[in-house]
Amino acid sequence: MGMSKIDRKRIQTGVNYASGSSGLLPQNGHFLHKNVINFFQQVDLFENTTMEDLKSKFDSCKGFTQYLSKSLFFIHHAGNDLGLTFEAEMAKKYSIDKYAKLLIEEFSKQLKRLYTLGARKFFVSNVSPLGCSPFSINT
Repeated sequence: MGMSKIDRKRIQTGVNYASGSSGLLPQNGHFLHKNVINFFQQVDLFENTTMEDLKSKFDSCKGFTQYLSKSLFFIHHAGNDLGLTFEAEMAKKYSIDKYAKLLIEEFSKQLKRLYTLGARKFFVSNVSPLGCSPFSINT
């Protein structure tokens, strides 16, 4: 993560763990870019940085738990999973139905992890229209 230890100690309003071309599955996005942080890794970053550094700002575990329960977790995934990655790599291995089920299972696992870590309010945006990304339009 690109934050210094000093910056990590100053976290107050939020952290963005987004990664362009990322996906729900570890392999998604890697055929385009090598340094993609998938959803599992994004949740790991939340657990290993925000949980550690933010928790120390509170006098009690209860105060920290209340703070997290009021925080909003914005999640936008699956566009690359369903569009680019499926067409380029996954269509050979999965039917669209089996692949969608795999994505739902992985997404559910990570939401449960976030819930276990204290997240309570989620904003999950819908998948953007497939084929409308600049990459799709140009190819």
